[in-house]
Amino acid sequence: MFRLGALAFLGFLATPLVPETELAAQSRPTDAATAFFNAITASDWRRATRLVDPDAVAEARTIELGMLASWAERRPDLERREGEGMQGISFDGELDPRLLEKHRDFVVDLYGVRTLGELAGLSPEELFARSLEASAHPSVRDDGTDFGALTYRIIGTVQETDAVAHVLYRATSPNISYDDPWHVTVLRAVRRGDQWFIRPDRELVIFTGTSLLFQRMLDEQGPPE
Repeated sequence: MFRLGALAFLGFLATPLVPETELAAQSRPTDAATAFFNAITASDWRRATRLVDPDAVAEARTIELGMLASWAERRPDLERREGEGMQGISFDGELDPRLLEKHRDFVVDLYGVRTLGELAGLSPEELFARSLEASAHPSVRDDGTDFGALTYRIIGTVQETDAVAHVLYRATSPNISYDDPWHVTVLRAVRRGDQWFIRPDRELVIFTGTSLLFQRMLDEQGPPE
């Protein structure tokens, strides 16, 4: 049996308990959350992306491409320092178009494209959907871990403002126990007009490509040529 802390995120592997109703309107935060969970469970990545706040989708593109461009820029230095232990990269949150152009031919082999330039050519929505799909890759989710059939239970909603809410849910499985039996996980939701969208935490959806590239570097003793 796996034992997880309260902050573990199990959403991408779970089956929602709350039925999906009137999702086209997304008139409540729980509508958006339930629809997102159901779409992920069904591996319907593009539908899931449509349920994510468009600003978050655009932000994810900026950070994903920025991290990869920063990695490409630092690659020679990292190769020179091989054997000195774990090396990292820095990214200030702003995508430098000049850096992206400089490394547009950098080979990434991610999300069905070969180069960083081709990756940048994808729309923010398509890049986000492919990142969601790749989040199920063994290198990202820890290969060999079998959480079993997970189930969501939406506990309730904390309405912070008329446009911001926090959906509290619990993911459970016979194969998992928690340090805190009353743990809840929070999924943020924002309202745009008369519809609600979810805003996943950054680390849940926007570092997939970087994680895959780093894992391949470790497996192959260096990024692809």
